[in-house]
Amino acid sequence: MRCEKCRTDNEGDALYCTGCGSPLVDSTRLETILLALNYERKGRPFEAIRVYRLILEGEPRNAFVRRLLGSLYFQEGMLDLSIEEYRRAVEIDPNYIGAHYDLGIALYHRGYIDDSVTHFGRVLEIDPEFRAAHYRLGLSNLHLGRLDAAIEHFTKSLEITPEYLMAHYHLGVAYFQKGEWEKAIRAFGEVIKTNPNDAGALFRMGQAHLKNGSKEKAELYFSKAREHEPDDVVSRMYLDGLDKEGA
Repeated sequence: MRCEKCRTDNEGDALYCTGCGSPLVDSTRLETILLALNYERKGRPFEAIRVYRLILEGEPRNAFVRRLLGSLYFQEGMLDLSIEEYRRAVEIDPNYIGAHYDLGIALYHRGYIDDSVTHFGRVLEIDPEFRAAHYRLGLSNLHLGRLDAAIEHFTKSLEITPEYLMAHYHLGVAYFQKGEWEKAIRAFGEVIKTNPNDAGALFRMGQAHLKNGSKEKAELYFSKAREHEPDDVVSRMYLDGLDKEGA
């Protein structure tokens, strides 16, 4: 959206110009959007939905409000309605990066994984350094069993943001599923280094060590996982199995 005052080009969902700070929408529309956002803030989502719908009756091609309504539907668990609004937003503005990203997440939650890959991919066409989209593409490809693609995107996400712990974790899962045990161990180790109480990473580390032929280390990590998650039946099963082998 171009500012009429200073001619700065702004993102499609900007309310104020990044160049001069001038409002990019008329005051009445802005006040109405702020009213809906205030309803959201106060935990009154259906009143906010009503306001967004009223805006869209007069401005059906308002991609920004479509995205806001889609996000609210998503928060309320109305996935199909959320997807519908996000789709309309990207039809109106094909370069609306935030709407593509949100649509990818909604599609993933709905189980339309291939479609989610398409929209996360579109995000990266617009901004190749969009770290969260790399992570999301990693998850989608992992879910689809496309392990090399998953590893590529988790790795890219970590190049941009090395402290992204869940990318380390899922990178480890991808390497484990590929049978690359030592790489999996390194990835889970990054998680445990930062959060030594992460029962999931401790359990996965135990699995990777067991597959890599180190039963002692496997037992150590299964025991640690059990300490932090006493109800972890699977760790207990692994430990019992190792105990029987050692008997």
